[in-house]
Amino acid sequence: MTCYVIYTGLRWPGISTAFITCCFIALENTGATMRKAWLRLIGCALGGLLGFLSIMYLIPHMESIVSLIFLTAVGSALAGWIAAGTDRVSYAGLQAAFAFYLCIFQGLAPDTNFVTIRDRLLGITLGIIVSSIVSHYIWREHATDRLRATLSRLLRTLSQLLLFPKAGAPVEAEQQSADKLRGEITKDLDDTLRLSELIAFENARPGQPHRLTPVVLERLASHTQALCLMTTALQRKTKLEEWQQLAGPAQQAEAVLRAGAADQLQHIAVSLKPAGQPGRTTCNRL
Repeated sequence: MTCYVIYTGLRWPGISTAFITCCFIALENTGATMRKAWLRLIGCALGGLLGFLSIMYLIPHMESIVSLIFLTAVGSALAGWIAAGTDRVSYAGLQAAFAFYLCIFQGLAPDTNFVTIRDRLLGITLGIIVSSIVSHYIWREHATDRLRATLSRLLRTLSQLLLFPKAGAPVEAEQQSADKLRGEITKDLDDTLRLSELIAFENARPGQPHRLTPVVLERLASHTQALCLMTTALQRKTKLEEWQQLAGPAQQAEAVLRAGAADQLQHIAVSLKPAGQPGRTTCNRL
């Protein structure tokens, strides 16, 4: 609505793309919103640049439909190559194609008007600025908080997995319980990787050395992934069978060691909760 008031008050309907931009880039958290915003702006700038060069140097010399088809095919191929990439860049390819088409198809005849792409770029920029202000200062949904909650849940699940195997328990039952926990860990690890990429698009909060900054969270996520790999490797069926063959005192000593490690992970998981206030102890452990 802020964008609507701005371009209506300015009587500048050409930048109405600002309203659409706010709707299209709105996602579940600030990091995801900002990444999509940058992809939209970069894609539009790339498509606009291709359209600008086409209008300046190619379209004035075109005399047949064949040349226009060839130009459209080249621009579409480049945008399609970007759109066929991963989720990190695919949206930029779609925006590049749309901006390119707006430049070269402005009517039934070739046109050399740059107003369309200028207004579109300004509208997208306005929408991104307004969305950034709202996401950072008014309606906060930070990926950093989501990452802390995911890491906390992941460490709690990992602490439960560390308690396996138990002395005297059947291997089959232990294997089923461990597999269930590994499934939960795999899902949380995927979310951790995605959120670790998104927090790079959010502003860090300087001046608070004892808080969990995005840099510290990224490092913790990396260490947690390595710890998950080592823990799941110890829970394979062959490892469980080898453990069952150990002597009773050895099993008891290892169980005590596992319980101590699980307790440490539980303490860190509690400190990572977004509602908590992590202190010096947590930062030192990280």
